[in-house]
Amino acid sequence: MKKRYSIPLFLLLTGGCLCFWKWDTWFKNTPEAPYSTPSFQDRITLTAGEDGETSRRISWRCDSTLSEAHLEYTDSITRDTTQIPAQGHIVQTRAGKSAFYQAELTGLVADRAYFYRVINDTVKSSWYSFSIPSGKDSLSFIYFGDIQDPASGKTAAIFKSLHRRYPHTAFWALAGDVIERPTDEYWNYWFSTMDSVSTSQLLLAATGNHEYLKGLPKVLDSRWTATFSYPHNGPKNFEGQSYVVHFKDLCFIVIDSDGIQGPVSLYRHYVWLKEILAQSDKKWKIVMMHHPAYSVRAHRNNFYVRYTFKPLYEKYGVDLVLQGHDHGYSRINTKNNGIPGSPVYIVSSCSPKHYNIGFNPVHDRLGSGLNLYQYITLRNDTLHYRSFTVEKNELYDELYLIRDGKDNRITDKGINLPEQVELPESYQNSKKINRERYNRQMEERREMLRQNKTTLTP
Repeated sequence: MKKRYSIPLFLLLTGGCLCFWKWDTWFKNTPEAPYSTPSFQDRITLTAGEDGETSRRISWRCDSTLSEAHLEYTDSITRDTTQIPAQGHIVQTRAGKSAFYQAELTGLVADRAYFYRVINDTVKSSWYSFSIPSGKDSLSFIYFGDIQDPASGKTAAIFKSLHRRYPHTAFWALAGDVIERPTDEYWNYWFSTMDSVSTSQLLLAATGNHEYLKGLPKVLDSRWTATFSYPHNGPKNFEGQSYVVHFKDLCFIVIDSDGIQGPVSLYRHYVWLKEILAQSDKKWKIVMMHHPAYSVRAHRNNFYVRYTFKPLYEKYGVDLVLQGHDHGYSRINTKNNGIPGSPVYIVSSCSPKHYNIGFNPVHDRLGSGLNLYQYITLRNDTLHYRSFTVEKNELYDELYLIRDGKDNRITDKGINLPEQVELPESYQNSKKINRERYNRQMEERREMLRQNKTTLTP
């Protein structure tokens, strides 16, 4: 076991191959233009405390100096109004500074709406609202892989459409790279795409590599934890970055995989995750992290994720592992004596950036050049997973996890749906891709699926 953690730092950072001709890729940061913070509240964001059923955290930004701040909220049933003091701190970045504030609401009641506003001295925000789902019969949420939109203008329409289509989801899960780069320009764009979503929809987000400033070591953009306020129940030095939120039947664990840059942080995460999984009595256990255990992009290998965390997922009954980073789609069902079961490993993307994929037969389902979102429902002893295209809302993948004693049975509906694995348009003229080889692998993949010969056990 000790050998697992004697991994050189540079291997963890690069996946085993630090290419000096990619110096800018690894170490050069996008310049950040000077910015100023408005003297009114903006970037209002709804997150959760440790108990996702009864608590909500709200963060916001206002001016560049601290002021007396509080949150005011009203129960829609009792009409009682409560004021909560807010905690503020200054966030200094490469190009400016802002005052961020956070307040936590506790003792909330299911199946009820709440109205709130935030106040700094005499400056008052508009009123916003959120509701706590009943959670009696089911819990549903939406999961996104990378958003990472370089200001294409499409993400706002996607979010608005989904917010309208699924008004009663318990939360949205974001698997990292929500912004293109850690600059205020891209944070502004992110909040312009969120529109009213961030003020009313609970967001559970994981960090990605695009939220980190490059270097040795990489440093998380300080706006991340100021914006996404999560419980400090993670490993040492990862408070609010790696965390766990509990719902009635669900233990939802988020791991800051990009922040794991050496054996010490890796070991701390291993011990932390093992303890949470071993002690959890929740019916469903879901883990979300940015880096996949099995990469869908060709020539990537996040071996430290696979060899450190995968054994814990399998030993302690994790049901789903939600991942991003690769800008492609993959589903892998764990095989037990050839019988598909859990954990089910998912990689997805909702970014306008599309990468080439690999054709390792470990993947039960693949996708390329797609923008997807996933709608997941937990109801009694059944987890229903569906993946949809954002453009036409067409079903791309579907399965059921059915609790059968201590194990899960899988009903794979996606096997009857066609795969889209063609080389993305952005790579059609790339000299880095051997198109003849890619096309040959694609046809071999299709033939394998036709003959139903996927036998490799992950």
